[in-house]
Amino acid sequence: MKGNRKYKDSVFCDYMSDGPKLVELYNAVYGANYPSDTPVEINTLDNVLYMDRVNDISFTLDGKYVVLLEQQSTLSRNMPLRMGIYIMRLYEKLLPEKALYREETIPLFTPQFIVLYNGDEDLAEYTEQRISEAFIEENADIQVRVRWFNIRRHKNVVPELLQRCKSLDEYSILVEQVEEYRKQNGISLEEAIRLAIMNCRKQGVMTDYLKEKGSEVLNMIFTEWNWDDALEVRGEERYARGLREGEKKKTLENIQKLMKTMNLSAEQAMDALEIPLKERVQYQKLMQTERKSK
Repeated sequence: MKGNRKYKDSVFCDYMSDGPKLVELYNAVYGANYPSDTPVEINTLDNVLYMDRVNDISFTLDGKYVVLLEQQSTLSRNMPLRMGIYIMRLYEKLLPEKALYREETIPLFTPQFIVLYNGDEDLAEYTEQRISEAFIEENADIQVRVRWFNIRRHKNVVPELLQRCKSLDEYSILVEQVEEYRKQNGISLEEAIRLAIMNCRKQGVMTDYLKEKGSEVLNMIFTEWNWDDALEVRGEERYARGLREGEKKKTLENIQKLMKTMNLSAEQAMDALEIPLKERVQYQKLMQTERKSK
């Protein structure tokens, strides 16, 4: 089975892009008590790369807040910067045309930034990042705060956020079951996903969603896992130290893998892998050399 690029959502985005689920999550994060029918408008930014998204989910709530929500399986110290860029682009989308030229103050949705972490690194159940931590000098005139929640179970201890948000809890169960089946010898990724979906349905986890979109869920997870495998080789620190020949070969293989399985151009694949612009020419030349030798 090959990942099908028409399935551009991740399961997280597809499952959680629902008004009542987002209200439930917001209440769990902020200790609020909004009713499930509170007005929610999803306004996630589009992108030209895989998943067709700049961020996972963004939405306005009750005409007051704009919430940017990310799910991450790797730690990034640059989330405040990314969220800051995202929110400016989102304000451009939300504001009326030529609004910036008005004399009176433009009322803005209050921004709130949430990251849900389900990776393997040791992270506190709740932590915060601020963009000021990255500034070279103090006394900056801008601040962005990002709230990180570790939603991975550890030794059967269920994080508090999952206890308060049933939808997120059930999603995390599906993900963790796929991972558990993947660890078993002789089980392919596709079979691990099938077994996890079957088990979740038996346990009453995400029942309606999996019943409605079972085959789509399999394809989405399969594609997303292949994408994550390809991204394992990225990292600006690695590039800063200089690529060794073995690393060049591995990076080239991952560029070609994304081009083939996700139907990306070479430039889009290198964008996705965050390869510095100054190093891209060498990979273009390596690909040209390979084509000539065939």
